This record gives sequence, C-alpha cells and structure tokens, in this order.
Amino acid sequence: MSYNIHLFHPDVKRAVLGGEPLEKVARTSIPPAVREQLVQQLLAGNYELQAESPSSVEYIHKNKQWSIKVTVTASEIALAVPYWDDAENAIAEAHKTASELSLSGSLVIYIPQAQAWSE
Repeated sequence: MSYNIHLFHPDVKRAVLGGEPLEKVARTSIPPAVREQLVQQLLAGNYELQAESPSSVEYIHKNKQWSIKVTVTASEIALAVPYWDDAENAIAEAHKTASELSLSGSLVIYIPQAQAWSE
C-alpha cells in the first residue's frame, strides 16, 4: 500500500469537476517540452532514473531511509510513497516535489486519498 499523488493536465480536472468520473476522462497529454522540463527538475531535485519502458519512465528519490517513486507517462506524473520507514517525511517530500512540478501552471495535483484537487 502506498500514498499517491498524481499530476495531470488541467483539462482532466475540468472534466472531473464537470461531472465526468476520473477513470473515464480522456487524459490530455502533457506537452513533451513540459515533460522534459519536469524531468530536469526531478534530476536536479535528488531523483535518479530507475527504469524506462516505451510508455513510461520511472525515477526514485536518492534518500535511502525512505522511497518516493515518480512515474512519468505522456499524460500523467504519479508519485508513490510506500508506508514504511519515515513515511511522514517521505510524504512531505512528495508533496513538495508535486508542488514544485506544478508551479508553472501546466499541471494540477490530485490526491486520491482525499479525492481532492489542488487550487
């Protein structure tokens, strides 16, 4: 089990607030230039490449006491924090990372545990 944070294109939030269930919303792609900028922010922010596939790239935080995994796809950035050692600090760091990635206004944050969107 893990604590999750998702970042989407603002169109996804608009569709959900308009009444469409998140699971059924057509996911608007994050522009490639924005994705690349976000990846550079991750690499500069103490994350390292963990795995690549044709549909996603995964990064992991370098802190050895806890884990944050960031998965980047064409239409979503997902942060996952397992509930183990020092989960409270890892969750705080994940929120900080998500906030930094959304500063440009290109993405909005969704917290599934609270079913809440960022402002």
